[in-house]
Amino acid sequence: MFLGFGKSNSCRAFGDAVYLSDYWSEGAPSAREIENLLVRLHKFKIYQCYYSIGQIAGDGSFKYPEQAESFMWEADGFCQRKKYPMKFVAWLRNAREGKANVDLRSEAVLRNLSYCMRYLTMFKGVHLDFEFWAEEQGGHFGRLLEIVKRDYPNYSISVLARRPWLKWRGFAERITRLVGDVEVNVYDSGREGEAYAMWCSQQADRLINLLGNERLIVTVPAFHTPSERHPPGETLMAALRGLRHGIRQHAPARVRVALYREGEATEQDWKTFRSEWAH
Repeated sequence: MFLGFGKSNSCRAFGDAVYLSDYWSEGAPSAREIENLLVRLHKFKIYQCYYSIGQIAGDGSFKYPEQAESFMWEADGFCQRKKYPMKFVAWLRNAREGKANVDLRSEAVLRNLSYCMRYLTMFKGVHLDFEFWAEEQGGHFGRLLEIVKRDYPNYSISVLARRPWLKWRGFAERITRLVGDVEVNVYDSGREGEAYAMWCSQQADRLINLLGNERLIVTVPAFHTPSERHPPGETLMAALRGLRHGIRQHAPARVRVALYREGEATEQDWKTFRSEWAH
């Protein structure tokens, strides 16, 4: 049913997003490599890039990538010359490889994190990717959003909302009041093939009903490291076809997707993205 679903561009939005690999912040990309990346993203109408700043330390500070300034200088200059409407967003994580070390209960840590964000003003916004699973911590995370919004009133703030958060009473409403984009991933489901596509369709319907569609971004899998939660049949094609089916029920609503992540996406993934979504 879903894997044979017909194509429709009614779900197409105003520019999708991508998580850039750590190579662009931890490696030594050349100007030519940066230009080739931007040409490819423009080709697929991907205009929002999450640039990895890395993991936040226990005191709320973070190490600013040495490559960030040169990358942004090259990227901004190229986009201005080509008139690409690219938006670069600083991607901050409180965990890496499943290890979180930021105490959200500490007001001093929250304030220090917000203070350190002054180094990110060359970006158009900040994307907070935090892992926590207790509803009590959700309240502290909400406090962090309030501090950042107060300190940077003109800054674009987005969050990656974990699916369990959306079940907490009033939490989704609080998030949408404090941030711009709300992103939810539809991978690590443990499902494969038709069952995965059907689940993605259900998630799209639920997320639009809960969050609306204007600020919703759905993160889809463009990586290939298998795990118990991410089996081989949890594919980009199944995700996109399932999402299209779920979104169709809300026509003419449009929803953006974010590819996770650029460094692992194969040529076949890019072909799939073009045929199933960016057309």
